Amino acid sequence: MVPRIFLIGVLAAAALFGVYGDFPSSVRALLALPYLLAVPGLAWLSGSAGNLNPMDQAIVSVALTLAMETVLGTLLLMCGQWSTRLAFGMLLAATIAGLACTWTNRRSARREPVD
Repeated sequence: MVPRIFLIGVLAAAALFGVYGDFPSSVRALLALPYLLAVPGLAWLSGSAGNLNPMDQAIVSVALTLAMETVLGTLLLMCGQWSTRLAFGMLLAATIAGLACTWTNRRSARREPVD
């Protein structure tokens, strides 16, 4: 669990620099692409990934990420508020929420039931 959180944090920090930093567009794309491809889904999957093999985890992670990006993009377009930085911020908030929810779920699952 800790290496996964570390990986998510490193890729999120690189994406932050890519989206909000003052870099050439080719460097910005290289920094943000790994995050935008799989990290939000990986954050939501981290609590229940113990019973999936690594290939299934990768597939489900990419699918969850693309679903979140589609929903956020559609919401922003329908509200007339399209902004790539706003969409990225919302996706980052969804990633943090996923980590928080799966972490607390994992902690409560470890406790012994009270008789």
